Amino acid sequence: MAYTPAHMSKDDAKIKAVIEGKAADYFTKLEEILAKSKFICGEKLTVIDFWAGSFYFDRCINQGNPNKTTLACWAELLKKYPNFKRFGEDFRKENCDWLEKRKTYEF
Repeated sequence: MAYTPAHMSKDDAKIKAVIEGKAADYFTKLEEILAKSKFICGEKLTVIDFWAGSFYFDRCINQGNPNKTTLACWAELLKKYPNFKRFGEDFRKENCDWLEKRKTYEF
């Protein structure tokens, strides 16, 4: 049996369960950190910010994702984590040139 990551699944219930479970756990931890600083390790970007920022763009707000249920689940989750959403937008401001040029993840 092949392993299919939840974000690539066609099963909306599975996707929703992962987003509301595992991703929410991750966001909860980041939310507390980001309440105290602009980026994960302080006021300047570090390597971990690029990982989390890429996650934000590739998973949470990726308009190239044809699964509208997935995008709706991410949008609902982001409402609960305003510091992570703010982080994503601050990351965008700091890296707009890179974000425009990078190869995006295709579903």
